[in-house]
Amino acid sequence: MKRARILIVEDELIVAADLQNNLQDLGYDVPDFVSTGVEAISVAGRTVPDLVIMDIRLSGDMDGINAAEHLRKRYGYPIIYLTAYADDETYRRAMETEPYGYLLKHTSTNELQSIIEAALQRARIEKHLRTSEARYRTLLETIPYGIIECDREGVITYCNDHLCALMGRERESAAGAPVDDVIEAGKPISALFATMLESAGRPSLPVSLLTPARTGQGGFIYLQCDWNYRVEDDVVAGFIGIITDVTARTRAEEALRRSEARFRNVLENTRDLLYELNLRTWQYEYISPAAQQVTGFTSEELNRLGARQIADRIHPQDRFLVSTHFKRLIAFDGADAADETSSQVEYRWRDKSGAYLWASENRTIVRDATGTPLALVGSARDVTERKRSEQEMTRMRHYLQNIINSMPSAIVGVDREGVVTLWNLEAA
Repeated sequence: MKRARILIVEDELIVAADLQNNLQDLGYDVPDFVSTGVEAISVAGRTVPDLVIMDIRLSGDMDGINAAEHLRKRYGYPIIYLTAYADDETYRRAMETEPYGYLLKHTSTNELQSIIEAALQRARIEKHLRTSEARYRTLLETIPYGIIECDREGVITYCNDHLCALMGRERESAAGAPVDDVIEAGKPISALFATMLESAGRPSLPVSLLTPARTGQGGFIYLQCDWNYRVEDDVVAGFIGIITDVTARTRAEEALRRSEARFRNVLENTRDLLYELNLRTWQYEYISPAAQQVTGFTSEELNRLGARQIADRIHPQDRFLVSTHFKRLIAFDGADAADETSSQVEYRWRDKSGAYLWASENRTIVRDATGTPLALVGSARDVTERKRSEQEMTRMRHYLQNIINSMPSAIVGVDREGVVTLWNLEAA
């Protein structure tokens, strides 16, 4: 184990030599001693002692107290004062330098060792605490979140640079300021602290607050504030907060909500029946309200029927067509340009009243990155009237063709370019 190195500063050579011998006998490393404050500062800088034993009354322009103050501020070395006596004023000055102990000249060896070991132990503990504090302070200054600490009255006792940058404040002006002056939130932070103090003592999780806040430049940002108690000796001494800038996320969420509202408004008001069928569970993820107008069934009723019963209501003569169409969509793998991921099919379907309607359905297969089908998305509309009109036009065309064919004279029709477009059997 490394021996503790001690620097002796004593202008009485006999006392210094005697103390050096005693300390060396106790196992300490005492390479030399000096007699003035100026020498102490110079030698301490070169030898880096673990402890300095300083005579309060030194000859020369710098007494022991002044020398100790220089060593403490420049190097942080622990000091033990060595004295034969001290008046009240000298004692007061010595205490201001935060010594680690006092030694009376010609003290016993046991007391000497006890005081030195206590001072060395305190120095080791304080060094460990300083190292730990520096490490955590560095962490607090480098993490990408605002860190803030307030007392019970909401006065800021600490904030990191990231918090000041977020709020557009100077660190010097933020420390010691009321939290509401630095974080100008929609609801005063101090009011939240008051509520937390009222519930102090009861188990609680960090209190989260999402709020708009005004920055020092006059702009607005959104902050996620997570607050918890700062407890000292089992008493709430203040509050610690982690402040996150969620402006981009909040604005994106607002834009998404507006987009979803517009999209849902379109879905809810279109006359076409829109749906999404999960091809893994064969459950409908969505059926639009237009279902009742098209089929007579509400969205909830169609959901209860399920995909199989809905397929069973297709006209028997059209089931092969619809099934083939679906299989062709599922089989698409992108290798053949002729394959399709979406297409249209028309078929007859039995509505809630039991009558058949004509449905025109556009279908699209949704796939994952590997090409595996995930969902069938489609829209269907009632085209019964259009089909009836087409059938009536076909019937009327056949009727007129029969009349023309039954005439005894040849009849020929041509367009503006002279191309024959119509003739009867006599003309043929």
